[in-house]
Amino acid sequence: MYGDWLTYREPFSKLTNLKDLLEWLRDRKEVNICTFPGRAEHWFWSFKYSMRGEKGYTLWGASLQSSSSVDESTGLPFRALVSKYREGLLLADNKAIRNLNDIKPLIGLFYINNAGYVGFGLITDINFDVYRNFKYWREEEKENRYWLIRWRIRILWIDEEVRKLLIKYEDYNDSVENELKNAGDKLIINKLLKELGREKLIPRGNICYDDKDIIDIFWNKIIKGLLTDNETNSMIKFYEEFTVLRQFPQSNKLSRGFNKELINELLSEIKGKLHGIDEALLRRFIVSALLGNVMLVGPPGMGKTTLAELLARSVSGDGGYMIKTANSLWFRRDVIGGETIESGSVKWVSGFLIKAYNKAAERLANGYDSPFFLIIDELNRADVDKAFGEFFTIFRSPNPENWELISELVDEVGKWVNSDRADEEASRFMQNYSKYKDEALGKLRVIAIINAVDLRNLFLIGNALVRRFQVIEVKCPSNTTDVEDEVKALRPSIPDNMLNSIIKYINYLRSDRKLRERVCISTGAVLNALHIINGMIQVGELDSNNESTLLTEFNEALKSSLGVISTRILSEIDERLGSFLRQNKGDQQ
Repeated sequence: MYGDWLTYREPFSKLTNLKDLLEWLRDRKEVNICTFPGRAEHWFWSFKYSMRGEKGYTLWGASLQSSSSVDESTGLPFRALVSKYREGLLLADNKAIRNLNDIKPLIGLFYINNAGYVGFGLITDINFDVYRNFKYWREEEKENRYWLIRWRIRILWIDEEVRKLLIKYEDYNDSVENELKNAGDKLIINKLLKELGREKLIPRGNICYDDKDIIDIFWNKIIKGLLTDNETNSMIKFYEEFTVLRQFPQSNKLSRGFNKELINELLSEIKGKLHGIDEALLRRFIVSALLGNVMLVGPPGMGKTTLAELLARSVSGDGGYMIKTANSLWFRRDVIGGETIESGSVKWVSGFLIKAYNKAAERLANGYDSPFFLIIDELNRADVDKAFGEFFTIFRSPNPENWELISELVDEVGKWVNSDRADEEASRFMQNYSKYKDEALGKLRVIAIINAVDLRNLFLIGNALVRRFQVIEVKCPSNTTDVEDEVKALRPSIPDNMLNSIIKYINYLRSDRKLRERVCISTGAVLNALHIINGMIQVGELDSNNESTLLTEFNEALKSSLGVISTRILSEIDERLGSFLRQNKGDQQ
């Protein structure tokens, strides 16, 4: 909603960093506490807002019916909330408190009906809004229930069970609510309340507490215990890895035109973040992905997904791409959309292709020339015939000039929308299609990623799908240029002569043609093995000066990182280590 357009006033500027904020909160002896219960669907989308809309902030609200009392100083409804917010931050004459130590923060607990307490945060501001509603909160016109008061909360902690669901599900469905119900006993705050004999502390509506015993239970016996460095780091990692608002700003690089200067700029950006990739392959991939749909084919661990994501970010920015990981259970409903049963009635739910079309249309509406990227990871896991039938008809070739949304699909979605039995994405699709038709489709780019040892394996997913893409093979490395920089970065943990031995051993494995035909010693596997042995050295579990021991541990870490279960292949790698050590010893003599 606001992003970087709002800045913290003094003295709160010290609290912009989550770690600093939590450190300050740990020292607070007095706080105000409220609890905000609600439907699983409403909280799901409020948490998604913290990932898609405004990183680390969520929203909650109340209707006038549920908060009829009015704060006398401000005239705002939900007096309990507003007065505690005001009293904790303002002096008696309504002047702002200027000393952080004198502030009494207002903490909000997140409660999902039929599941329990799932997190908490710091309430930062309160808004009275008659004009707009948060788009995913259902209002009830017949009962005159409108969410007119809305407040913003800086998320401090969300239960890991909920974080898993937010990662697992892109959109809300009945499975989310069912899994939340089943997770009730695992939720940490629920468990702590049970241990304290207060498991019946269940809110019936938005409530702010005056009872000092309840405040003491929540603050001193529960919340403070969760404001640990480990929990803080896990929350920071969650928002760094799974929010779409990562470190890259909005981009519209194609506004300057498609030219050699742009290609070189993108090449330089990506090479700076992804080491060791062949420059000719990278240049071919960039050009192909800007012009049409691309399929990256190669062994696991070669950085294909990272490459696709880096290009999408560099070209189109934070909101310019989405990633979907394929699985064998995908149907037409997952890809295009289709009927589903929700809350006891049949409804049309949009698949990710409809959502991607809407995103591409939004970019057109906002004046962006750059495309919206749909990255489909591990496409080889999907049953292509079952899930991608209409995909073939829409994308007839890699070239956007040949793409066309079929009228039967548009008519189908339109009927569900007109009967008011379709999701919000479907309604937006009809609006966008009426305005942009196939122009928005032409602003979509699909990057499919296939894990396969070589191009010969593509028959497994069928020629019909392959013909829709420009196919680029990412081959298994036959030398060590992709990992040499990473190996050398292990100085000073590992002496130079030992680092050279590791590089020589990697090269020894990769140059073995017979072994290379059986297994790929991928970039990812090597880097993971290096990370493991470096950790062992740092904690004193591995002698970095003993070549045989060092290489043996590296070899074990490498085998466990390859994703190979064939004992025969693993034994062959062990045999190569023995041969290398004997050969290396002979060379030294």
